[in-house]
Amino acid sequence: MEIIDIDEKVHCDFCNEGEDSMGGVIVGSNAVCGKCTKKYEYDKPDYKYADEIGVIFDKKKTFKENVLQYRELMYGSRNGTIEIMPFSDFEEINT
Repeated sequence: MEIIDIDEKVHCDFCNEGEDSMGGVIVGSNAVCGKCTKKYEYDKPDYKYADEIGVIFDKKKTFKENVLQYRELMYGSRNGTIEIMPFSDFEEINT
């Protein structure tokens, strides 16, 4: 497995943008920017799948600020990482 440190780069997992939008949410393992959150109404109390929303970010902070704070809280670092697993490793785990 290869691990790539992406430093403090932040992108919405839905639109690949949004770092300057306000707020956002965590849905499963996806960080969703404020624009996408608003578009899909993830932050509404009556959202049909509200139980899937792990965190609703502070709307007074940018999506980037929120994600960096979340990373630090959850992983002890503001840096993000991407893990790349060769298919052969995936096959070993799942057989």
